[in-house]
Amino acid sequence: MLLAFAICAAIGLLLVASAPLRDANGRIHRSQSAVHRFQVSTGHPNGWPGHVVDHIVPLASGGPDEPINMQWESDAEGKAKDAIERLPAAVALEVQILACRRARTDTIRMAK
Repeated sequence: MLLAFAICAAIGLLLVASAPLRDANGRIHRSQSAVHRFQVSTGHPNGWPGHVVDHIVPLASGGPDEPINMQWESDAEGKAKDAIERLPAAVALEVQILACRRARTDTIRMAK
């Protein structure tokens, strides 16, 4: 549910993307110092077994490579989100909208 909320919060920002820095192999540059600052600030300076550091608004969509844009995700959540982020933009946006609708429906059910 946290993942669905984060995706919903990011939908508007996904459309305002800037070109991320890429290395010679085309991979997006990721700041290891920013990741380490996030890890330290959350009490897991050496990582958290079974979890990955995730960018809430993906770097490829213009999200900042700063601790404020990072969260811990389980390995399974990270793989699921990565699969969505690698879809073509139009399909990914539709999947995100469906996830928002599902999260809203689940929240309404829980409130009853």
